[in-house]
Amino acid sequence: MNLSDLIPRPEFLSEFKDWASILNMRVAVTGASGTLGRLLLERLSGVGVQASCFEGDITNRPQLQGWIASSRPQALFHLAAIVPLSVVEEDPIRAMQVN
Repeated sequence: MNLSDLIPRPEFLSEFKDWASILNMRVAVTGASGTLGRLLLERLSGVGVQASCFEGDITNRPQLQGWIASSRPQALFHLAAIVPLSVVEEDPIRAMQVN
């Protein structure tokens, strides 16, 4: 069973079908360990696209710049986010920096 089978697609989100447009691209993903990131990686992998995933602190500019410089992405999916409302309310500045 795929993770995408467990999470229904919201009706307002159309399904991306033009996978051929990114088949030969260097793809990078932030937030790959989150729900959306895992779904995206599953779909990318299903069509043969390998992605470079940023696993550091998205607000650590030197680390982020080093990752971008080394992976040289042609497409970047920024899915890193602080989601729980209680965490956002506890530190809204941090949430804005990440999101």
